[in-house]
Amino acid sequence: MTESDLHALHILGVIHGQGTDESILLLEDEEHRHLAIPVGICEAAAVDSSINGTKFERPQTHDLLATLLERLGSPISHVVIDDFSQGVYYARIILQDGEQQLSIDCRPSDGVTIALKTQVPLLASAAVMACDK
Repeated sequence: MTESDLHALHILGVIHGQGTDESILLLEDEEHRHLAIPVGICEAAAVDSSINGTKFERPQTHDLLATLLERLGSPISHVVIDDFSQGVYYARIILQDGEQQLSIDCRPSDGVTIALKTQVPLLASAAVMACDK
């Protein structure tokens, strides 16, 4: 996947389901195309707290992961939502390890939360943005 295959995403927010455990994470690219990714209530809460800049007394899991990677010398470069298959979105956290990039599979909601907390680019592949959902 090349950089021209990637589209910057903006997080519009989380739409919470009424009487259901599922919420929708709503994202938009520079061409105003939308991704609506179903997430659970815990994942929605993590995204919401990151959007709102909520401070916690102790590190949350996403904070721990970001700090651990930074201290180990592999900071997060960006997050990319790179696949949609059988109704499921897939994402990757891209780490910079010197000259090399490492790719780690993650849930899109975790990737979005980490991108918010670390202020790294959130991207989507052209294939994901073009697919018929």
